[in-house]
Amino acid sequence: AFVREVKAYNEITSKDVKYIPPEGRFPHGVAIFPDGSLIFNDGDSGNGMQKVDFCSNVLWVKLGRYNHTITKQPGEPSVWVVDGDDALHKIDARKGKSLQVIGIEDIIQSNPTVDILRIRRDYINGKWLNDRWHVNDVEPLPSCFKYVFPQFNPGDLLLSLRSLNLLLVMDPSSRKVKWWRVGIASRQHDPDWESDGTISIY
Repeated sequence: AFVREVKAYNEITSKDVKYIPPEGRFPHGVAIFPDGSLIFNDGDSGNGMQKVDFCSNVLWVKLGRYNHTITKQPGEPSVWVVDGDDALHKIDARKGKSLQVIGIEDIIQSNPTVDILRIRRDYINGKWLNDRWHVNDVEPLPSCFKYVFPQFNPGDLLLSLRSLNLLLVMDPSSRKVKWWRVGIASRQHDPDWESDGTISIY
């Protein structure tokens, strides 16, 4: 069904779609809006995402390797999503257009003194280990929490990188890492900003 809907939007041809049988797909990441519409990813493997209205009519379809999480940007009609294992996308929730793309390699280049993101790379042959980062969440700091997180600015991004047992906070404009902590959990998911100035994780 997802492939048929994509064709209807003339975004791609069938040869561009990696077909995933229905029994191998499940929504992985969803954002629900006040009007009853929602955006969801079409599976853990990253086949794409779509937005449907309250009556299940498709509003837009966006192909990509989107997986895990869809997080609303507080105060804006946009969402943050994970793209494969190597990028974050800020997407206009109204039209499905990309507003900003941040590659993990961009974060590495912007933080030469924070080498934790390269830990799964073989420095002899330059090759990366499989599943090098496994980003599974991106959470912008809500402005209502700015007083309990004075070291950060509203909109700073909290990331979970499962393969590194790593949490980090970065500025999405400069890509600068402001804080990071590794090893407090194993293969964590779903970090959240809390109103008491702490971060919870699963």
